[in-house]
Amino acid sequence: KQWYQRRVAITAGVTQSYPGDVLSGYSGGSLLLQSERSAAPDTSLDFTSFDKSQQLALLEHQDTYIQERERNIKTIYSKIEELGQMMSRLSQMVAQQGDTISLLDTNVTDAQLNVEAAHSELLKYFQNISSNRWLMFKVFGILIAFFIIFVIFMA
Repeated sequence: KQWYQRRVAITAGVTQSYPGDVLSGYSGGSLLLQSERSAAPDTSLDFTSFDKSQQLALLEHQDTYIQERERNIKTIYSKIEELGQMMSRLSQMVAQQGDTISLLDTNVTDAQLNVEAAHSELLKYFQNISSNRWLMFKVFGILIAFFIIFVIFMA
């Protein structure tokens, strides 16, 4: 029930007349505008009740406030420029790292192809050695047979 009442209060608004031609005849207002207007009524200053020294002190205070704001704005502007330079350097570094990663990927792919080629060459060499081993056994067997025949028949 409370939620519904709050919803109605916020969406309906309270009729209020605004000074001048601010809303062009619109007489409804939001709850936020009402609370803002009630908290800070009229901020215009009436200088007629102040004497000259008070007016000068107020103007000096306003002048120092304006100078302080200008200094703060310049500081913020310089910080924003600094941040922009940092971001551009960061983007350059990211681009360079992207190139480095591309090169690394290419090198890894080349290394993988070279390892696969070396593996196939090693398999060919192993098969070649295996077939030569049988040939060596055959030759060694024939030599032993001739030696035995030569020793038995010649001796």
